[in-house]
Amino acid sequence: MEGSSSPRPYRRYVGFPAPENRTSVTKVKPQYKPPFVLNHLASCVFLLLAVPISSPVTALCSSSDVGKGPVGWDIYRQLDRIQELRSGAETREFSSTDPAQTNADFNHPLRVTSNGEYVLAEATGPGEIESIWSTINGGDVTNDGAITIELDGIVVLSAAYEDVVSGKLGAPWVWPLVGNFLDTSGGAQIKVPMPYQKSMRVTVQGNPDYFHVIYRQFGDASGVTTFDPTASVSDVIAKLRAFGTTDPKPPQRGAVTKAANINIAAGSQSQLIQLQGSGEITELRLQLPQVQHAPYVIDDGRAFGSGGSSQFTVALDPSNNGVRLVRRYV
Repeated sequence: MEGSSSPRPYRRYVGFPAPENRTSVTKVKPQYKPPFVLNHLASCVFLLLAVPISSPVTALCSSSDVGKGPVGWDIYRQLDRIQELRSGAETREFSSTDPAQTNADFNHPLRVTSNGEYVLAEATGPGEIESIWSTINGGDVTNDGAITIELDGIVVLSAAYEDVVSGKLGAPWVWPLVGNFLDTSGGAQIKVPMPYQKSMRVTVQGNPDYFHVIYRQFGDASGVTTFDPTASVSDVIAKLRAFGTTDPKPPQRGAVTKAANINIAAGSQSQLIQLQGSGEITELRLQLPQVQHAPYVIDDGRAFGSGGSSQFTVALDPSNNGVRLVRRYV
């Protein structure tokens, strides 16, 4: 289920001089790729290459988004387009950076409303919120109260900030699109792409201390639909949760897979595969049979909390040749 709390596995932009010269197909010219050499690895190595070698790579995009790239959930659905240059979008940021440049990069909201809420970001015109991050009290934002996100005058989120980043609201506010201080080692983050046509505003009830809100400003609203938190995004969530195990990009047209099983002695090297002709490498997989999956461990990076302590007893063999004790401090 999208809202379930399961265990957590832990732009070449293409610019065009004039509209009449724009095209819906962007061709990326292939470049020479040298042979692969693997050095200093143990035996039993498996390598999988997905290489389109029959034709240049072609990224298809509609005329409405060629200037700004994928919008909304298509950002995650079209990861093969991440390298595109986008002349119709500009990445901007609101943050708690010290305006006096004295490195006091906290407690600098955009403004405080008449009812005491802290405005983290506010903009007009078409755009998209890309990322929200803040930290205070070691990343526990419980005392910040509610976070409210308004897009085009519509409240698309208003809930306890800590509940949101802990995944308690369900999809799309689930890991890894959100993360609390346990997930991020000391911060709260939201990575849900939220497009808007006319305006956006992000506020929290309490002082967030340190924060960043990253957004894209679009040159026009073509192809932009205001974010709908009720839209089904189970495919995106499944793709993101499978990171490191499957290729997140869509299947490549004309892709050819090359594989090799090899044994390499320690301290030596070996050529894995020699590719001929033009093409582009789209995926590399390297499997070491000796490597085992590590268990999921919650670790916030701290030895113990404020006012905490620890003690232990050690028995030493009198005939030992030396003892080394390593302790981690906060």
